[in-house]
Amino acid sequence: MLKGFVNDMGEPLVSITLLSHDNHAHSHRVVIDTGFNGTLSMPERLAKRYGWEWVGYESYQIATGDIVQEKVFLGKI
Repeated sequence: MLKGFVNDMGEPLVSITLLSHDNHAHSHRVVIDTGFNGTLSMPERLAKRYGWEWVGYESYQIATGDIVQEKVFLGKI
């Protein structure tokens, strides 16, 4: 079970650990999207920093109804 808190802006936050390609652990405090669909959205620079493998693109519908294409990386959480 994840435990976290709600910040002053009403955002739910938890800490997660991202593993780099060489299995070094990096802790990050993150905002949980209440419409969570099983994927993690994060800055591309972090995926590259941790050596995650780029596997292609995927289309997503965002809250406005627009469809956007985003890069998909494979990594360990």
